[in-house]
Amino acid sequence: TYGFKIQRDKWTTNRIIDRLCLPLPKWEVINSEEHLEKVWDNYAKPLVIKPTGLTGGKGVSVGIKTLEEAKMAFKRAKKDTDSKIRSPWQTKIMIQEQVKGEDYRLLVVNGKLEIATKRIPAFVEGDGKKTIEKLIEETNKDPRRDIKNPTHILKPIIIDEPLLELLEKNGLTLKSIPEKGSRVYVRNIASMSQGGITEDFTDEVSKEIKLLVESIAQSIHAFTLGVDVICQDITKPLT
Repeated sequence: TYGFKIQRDKWTTNRIIDRLCLPLPKWEVINSEEHLEKVWDNYAKPLVIKPTGLTGGKGVSVGIKTLEEAKMAFKRAKKDTDSKIRSPWQTKIMIQEQVKGEDYRLLVVNGKLEIATKRIPAFVEGDGKKTIEKLIEETNKDPRRDIKNPTHILKPIIIDEPLLELLEKNGLTLKSIPEKGSRVYVRNIASMSQGGITEDFTDEVSKEIKLLVESIAQSIHAFTLGVDVICQDITKPLT
């Protein structure tokens, strides 16, 4: 249960990672918009703002470069944490510097790295004819995204405010028609809960990273542990 509790809470996770002297982008918990303004200049941009106790990418905003964007992200995170009654540990909101690289999930089971997947944000592929809205609709027809099926392995792409904001940021709308063969990302968060997909990279993980994640699992006494790694080359040591 100790390892399970650590994994659920990003604040606790980050404290443990800091104590283990492992590489972690600068972060802290923010209590208000005034607090956000106070620490804003202390962080290199872009930034991430996210709840510490929610899962599935809920309330997470990335690529934040302006204080105005940060305040909007804080309000979104607060809205998601306040959407229902939660435990105190779930209501914290944190700011963190964003690093470049690909997003990987490494799964350790009983002390051994068993699976490593590259996590890819939700996207649609243009055919030069259909709108983004239609492409999303067709993508969601994939039986693997049918959440009524207990064995579904993917989630549907939901058209919501963050999706529309990302399209607008990239000069697009749901009525835009992407060129044939072009890939249009409709999420900037690489989460399967948000409609993303994965690729198997188990055999590509460097020996050093493999030993690192296995050591973390042992340190927190976790029988199963998912470690998220952002790096530019999973085949090389993080150093």
